[in-house]
Amino acid sequence: ISWLCFGRYCNFWYIISFGQ
Repeated sequence: ISWLCFGRYCNFWYIISFGQ
C-alpha cells in the first residue's frame, strides 16, 4: 500500500480511496 504524506501527517483514507 502507498501512503500519501503531507509534511507530518499521512492520509490513511488515501490508500482506501485509491485502492489498497
